[in-house]
Amino acid sequence: MQFPLSRDTYLAGKGYHEAVVGQMNYIILFRIETDFVMIAGIFHQLENYWKKL
Repeated sequence: MQFPLSRDTYLAGKGYHEAVVGQMNYIILFRIETDFVMIAGIFHQLENYWKKL
């Protein structure tokens, strides 16, 4: 995959990746299961998303 694993060790262990939307400074947390993309959340880069999940 072209996106790195999540910085949160628990989410990384579950296979979640981080995609950064550059111009808007957002992070999308997702994982792929066969034919589905599971999105855990969309957060601004200034947020501590691991506290919200």
